[in-house]
Amino acid sequence: MKINQLRYFIAIVECGSFREAAEVLALTQPALSNSIRTLEESLQVQLFERRPTGVSPTAYGEVLYDFYKSALESVQRGYQEVDLMRQGSRGHVNVGAPTGIIDLFLPGIIEQVLSERAGITFDVRYGYLDDLLQHLRHGELDFLLTPYWPETEMAEDLEIEKLTDVFVSIYARSSHPLSKKKKVTMSDLMESEWILTKSEGIQSLRKALFGTKRMRKMNCTITNDHAPFMINMLQRLDLLTIIPDYAVQELTTKGSLKKVNYPRFRPSLSTGIIHLRDRHITPSMRLFVNTAREFMKNAKV
Repeated sequence: MKINQLRYFIAIVECGSFREAAEVLALTQPALSNSIRTLEESLQVQLFERRPTGVSPTAYGEVLYDFYKSALESVQRGYQEVDLMRQGSRGHVNVGAPTGIIDLFLPGIIEQVLSERAGITFDVRYGYLDDLLQHLRHGELDFLLTPYWPETEMAEDLEIEKLTDVFVSIYARSSHPLSKKKKVTMSDLMESEWILTKSEGIQSLRKALFGTKRMRKMNCTITNDHAPFMINMLQRLDLLTIIPDYAVQELTTKGSLKKVNYPRFRPSLSTGIIHLRDRHITPSMRLFVNTAREFMKNAKV
């Protein structure tokens, strides 16, 4: 088995065509066809079904794709690790996290890792869980340090270690009428305008708060996928939002944002480290996980 056979097979599955895959790989189509024919002969199965519009993997091909994809990602990560070591790195960690965690917790975790083993390098990516999961599954990230909703735990390809719980509340700017009200009612919430992220976690909390029927009638003025923009708008206009407490901790301390007192809504989200079940864990990655465990155990979220 050669690495190129992995690459060729994966490219055909993802392109759905020998011709397009050959163009992507800068190969001739006959060379690509010969490589797959050799692979099929060695396995004694047919890997692709030929159709007028292209090809699709057979049941054998679908199984092989999952294993090949994982294997190729591991090989590529191995090449990356060796290249970084050659440049002086003592290990590398790719980690993704959302707003709040990336600002409040990751700097401290990385600081502790580097104090124990100087020379480790990091690539840190910001995003929402659904986007970060795609990067994780594509091999671009080793770990996610993030809150997650219950449905995530049912994914068979993910390994999740819960580290703590984070609380989620309704927030508004301090001058919002509901910020000054001692006890907010559902009618108050329904009559207010909202700004919400599109993340599945926040949308599920929105449904839990309002229920399906009320949710359709609420005034969601702005939806977006960029938390800093949302927080900026929250300080400018009389809007409400649902957001983890840690994400606006600094602004609530300063007094520019305030928690809205709706006693019936005080959910929490599990927060932890997520990685792929079959991902090889390097010593530097293991050090990161161990440090994150200790740091989050003592963190106030």
